Amino acid sequence: MIIIIIIQIIIIIIHQNEELILFELKNSLQIHCVIHIIN
Repeated sequence: MIIIIIIQIIIIIIHQNEELILFELKNSLQIHCVIHIIN
């Protein structure tokens, strides 16, 4: 039961921060691509 509660809390946190997380992911991907192109 405890595991299910923890997962639900994580899901709630992710949903609240979804736009921020997506933004960060896009940024890190762009940075990764730039680094890859330079090398």
